[in-house]
Amino acid sequence: LDEFLVAEGAEIEIFVFGTTCILYPLAVLIFVRPARPAAHILRGWREHFFTLERVSLALPALIVLPLLLSFYTSMKMLIPVFDPYTWDLPLAALDRWLHGGSDPWRLLQPLLGEPLVTHAINVVYNLWFFIVYGVTLWQVFQTRDLRLRNQYLLSFVLAWALLGTLMASLLASGGPVYYQHFAGGEDPFAPLMAYLYQVDESYPIWALQAQEMLWQAHNERGVTLGGGISAMPSLHVATALLCALVAWRHSRALGWAMALFVLLILLGSVHLGWHYAVDGYASLLLTPLLWWGSGWLVRRWSAGRGAA
Repeated sequence: LDEFLVAEGAEIEIFVFGTTCILYPLAVLIFVRPARPAAHILRGWREHFFTLERVSLALPALIVLPLLLSFYTSMKMLIPVFDPYTWDLPLAALDRWLHGGSDPWRLLQPLLGEPLVTHAINVVYNLWFFIVYGVTLWQVFQTRDLRLRNQYLLSFVLAWALLGTLMASLLASGGPVYYQHFAGGEDPFAPLMAYLYQVDESYPIWALQAQEMLWQAHNERGVTLGGGISAMPSLHVATALLCALVAWRHSRALGWAMALFVLLILLGSVHLGWHYAVDGYASLLLTPLLWWGSGWLVRRWSAGRGAA
């Protein structure tokens, strides 16, 4: 295992900081079986993963990113102060217009409307947290391609700032699950939510618990980690797409896998009642612009430093 790490050198990057701490020791214990496992594992971490170069490069991002995400969460919870969610009705109408007069969730129901399928979609949707933040940590620590690293991190920050904060405030909406609360009138998503609660009796649909928690926090005007209600645009889709874009630059196989992940997140966002389809479409259109713009800025900055 150590010979493989040394041979691959710069190709081996930290994919998930915490996962590395778990999987590397397991690999050593299973395949290497050294006489002194603890010393072997510590040496491997020191020589191959947590080098001075990696740690010094990653430390500023590890300090700044949590602060920025905390700020974005706070701003998200202030959305009702600036706009009391007036966009659910027009966004739902736009959804129907784009899909031939039908709500997208109804079009998906013949394909996804089976309890086990719905549960599986919910599992994938929950994996978003681990995959997106795993890829982010991968890029925070990777030293192979610093331009790509900086492009991803800048795009990630801009996605939260421009899409998840500014645009979410200008187009404040709650999404299908909260349609009745913000739009009023007949609720076209009531059958979808009834189906999800029915499935939850047999297979856990964790989205429902999260939706109830967010609604309670909204009513209590409390500050909750990951709190705040916002549907347009979908940050789940935007950040998943950023992961796919960076994955394509490393390998086609990983790129295709991440493209499938983006598709499942888009479908899940509608099927689980989180988003209107147009929330995801907006992210699919705008995120590449952030990616390309960030790449241009990084190249200009790198060229300027080279000239200096």
